[in-house]
Amino acid sequence: MRNQSLSLLVIVLTLLGLASTASAHTLLVSSDPPDGSSLQASPATITIRFSEGLEPPFSHLTLKNQTGEDISLRGQSVIGDDGSLYTASPLKPLSPGSYEVCWDVLSKDGHKTSGSVSFQFSP
Repeated sequence: MRNQSLSLLVIVLTLLGLASTASAHTLLVSSDPPDGSSLQASPATITIRFSEGLEPPFSHLTLKNQTGEDISLRGQSVIGDDGSLYTASPLKPLSPGSYEVCWDVLSKDGHKTSGSVSFQFSP
């Protein structure tokens, strides 16, 4: 009986360890513009909030139009008390169309993640 209890304890602890390891990756918390949104004005700033702080030298944000062309961004920076906000501004006002904000970031705990959100601009 004691061996069964010990085996069960080891299994439970192993599963808990795997669950905490799996949830350690940086996740998207929110974006401005929000994913799937339709804007009537060109955004002055793009802000992506992550679940963890980022390593600025190893984190990048890109903006692509509907043809996949990169749109120039200025002022890319990681901000916030915990370094979990990434902001950038389009170099000039956007033309009407569909856009995708793509990120490739490294969290402070060493996990790399990438993803994207999209929005429409139609004045």
